Amino acid sequence: GRIDSWALFVSVAACWALRSVDGHRPESPANAVKFFLAGSLGSLSIFVWPTAAVLVPLILVELVSATRAVARTHPEPGWRAWFGPVSSFCAGGLIALTLCLMPLLVNLEAHLLSVERSAIGHRAGALVQLSIPNMYVIRSPWLLPALLLSLVLRRDWALIACVAVAIVMMLQTQVYPTRIVYLLPYLVAIIAGAVTAVYASAFAPRRKFWIAAFMVLMLGGNLWVSAVQRPHLAAQEANARYPQQFKDMLGDTIGPGPYRVLTTEWDIYYAARSLGWELYLLFIPVDRDSAAFRNFLESIDFVILRESNEWKKLVRRADVESAGFIPHTRLTFK
Repeated sequence: GRIDSWALFVSVAACWALRSVDGHRPESPANAVKFFLAGSLGSLSIFVWPTAAVLVPLILVELVSATRAVARTHPEPGWRAWFGPVSSFCAGGLIALTLCLMPLLVNLEAHLLSVERSAIGHRAGALVQLSIPNMYVIRSPWLLPALLLSLVLRRDWALIACVAVAIVMMLQTQVYPTRIVYLLPYLVAIIAGAVTAVYASAFAPRRKFWIAAFMVLMLGGNLWVSAVQRPHLAAQEANARYPQQFKDMLGDTIGPGPYRVLTTEWDIYYAARSLGWELYLLFIPVDRDSAAFRNFLESIDFVILRESNEWKKLVRRADVESAGFIPHTRLTFK
């Protein structure tokens, strides 16, 4: 699976540690450990995958909530009640941050250069954005209605503000389907808060029943799409996803060897590397008319592109043909 799952797990674990704080025992050592653990996990999540930074606002909201719970029963109200939990959280975060950064100090200059180039690439990718609501509707049409109903039933302005901050952070890079997964913890928190508010409200039993039934229907629809429909489709397309097929196809077309190959097809990466290729993947728009790009094309042995997709406007077929590349064959899957 994708590493995003681990990043989400670590971030949600930080929220869970804060939510499990016992507000009735403000000076408990166990609470201090939970605050420390939450800070550590918050820092670690960003090193698991940088996109986890969009979940930092959610962790901070949980920190404020947990600290308030402790402060209500603390024998010394005021800033002293907040100092212990916040300092434990910050200490855990700083220690984890230091430990994660230590291996990078060996070649710090190279790492900083890599971060700088990555930032340039992300800023360039941010110029072309996809619609976040549309991506959710396409993959799970039940989720947005559940969210809208939850906001009607209960508006948690802190969570809404966090979602806004997270979306602004996302828009600094290119938003694509696997990146919007990081908004799911916010959506789950909003929906769960609405369900809790309904059962704690003074609504009539019949009204509670219909609201609960509607929520179950929408969540059941999501469960059907995620746990039944998509695995079924994946099983039907198992042959098309077979990794060896990529290797056989590429081996028959170009063959093994230290070839320099340019492409945007990420799916062939492992097959290409197993054939000994030096693979170059275009990720951001390039200056097609620059001398540097023309010189780069001259150093490439083969180019793999899709006829139906003009390389997502990164490079046109005419660009590589003008550099001397001759269309060779069309590749198809069985």
